Amino acid sequence: MHIDTNVTESDDSSVDLQDPKVIQELVREINRNIAQGCLQLIQETQKNHADIFGFGENIRAKNPQYWQSKVKNKAGWEQIYPSLKVQIEVSSRVHRMGMKDE
Repeated sequence: MHIDTNVTESDDSSVDLQDPKVIQELVREINRNIAQGCLQLIQETQKNHADIFGFGENIRAKNPQYWQSKVKNKAGWEQIYPSLKVQIEVSSRVHRMGMKDE
């Protein structure tokens, strides 16, 4: 997952948005929060046996041999989905809108 975000100003004068280290920390925090939120949402759908993201359709399309031998049908996927291990990778970029880059 990739996120682009804009920062236009800061209400906190102690935050120096011109400092690349501050921006890097902001990016790390954005990535961590988004990954955590996505994983929580996926875990909730797994509890409900509801693959709203279409992971099963993707697996069926990309690996039909696995689908035919292990999953077989929608009911089979509903049983497998709750134990599916999901890894989220997030990258983000912060744009400093209206700020002068130095």
